[in-house]
Amino acid sequence: MSKSQNLKLFLLFIIVTAIAIPAQAQVIGNLDFLKGIVPCGTSYTDNTPCTVCHFYKLLQNIINFILYITASLATLMATFIAFLFLFSGGSPQKITDAKSKLWLLVLGIAWVLGSWLVLNTILSFIVNKSVFPWPWNQISC
Repeated sequence: MSKSQNLKLFLLFIIVTAIAIPAQAQVIGNLDFLKGIVPCGTSYTDNTPCTVCHFYKLLQNIINFILYITASLATLMATFIAFLFLFSGGSPQKITDAKSKLWLLVLGIAWVLGSWLVLNTILSFIVNKSVFPWPWNQISC
């Protein structure tokens, strides 16, 4: 098999794995957002009427969804970068390319987690905790 056929097979394997594994996921613990991002007014929530608290719950579900997707994509990219290192064949140009991609991955992870930290810090100083549900990342209606 040629290199392009191997690469196509590898990408097909990654795509099938990325689709099959989340499809088998079960709701474990407090992963309520897996039942749906919208917490009210839908058939799976028994058509519960929406309140202001549900709006905050929606925002929380969106943030959690983005964090879980980011973690999955970061793991996938780390695997791809590991294969780049593995198949570099000692070529300094390919190793440098893989290192630069690894640094971009690390910076991306730091960016996502840092944004969560900044949001948490800003909310802890600005928000009136008697009005806004607190802690903001553990909202329950």
